[in-house]
Amino acid sequence: MRDSDGTLIISRSAALTGGSAFTAHCAERLGQPCLHVHPGADDPEIIHAFLERHRIRTLNVAGARASTDPEIYDYVTELLERVFAA
Repeated sequence: MRDSDGTLIISRSAALTGGSAFTAHCAERLGQPCLHVHPGADDPEIIHAFLERHRIRTLNVAGARASTDPEIYDYVTELLERVFAA
């Protein structure tokens, strides 16, 4: 996270907990841009605007572990494919 230009936290909940909440806290302390997206607030245009507004070239992607949220992998994969589709 420290070596990135910004952080994208992806979860399936509007509330951040555990390591994801800590990541958001660390980004704030470091003065780095951070965006949390989740179902209902995951429009690819929001993410594109975040990347452009902060001129992010190296993106840290964070979120829940599959061991605590078994469906997170499929959600993240689908979302990132929508965001970075050619």
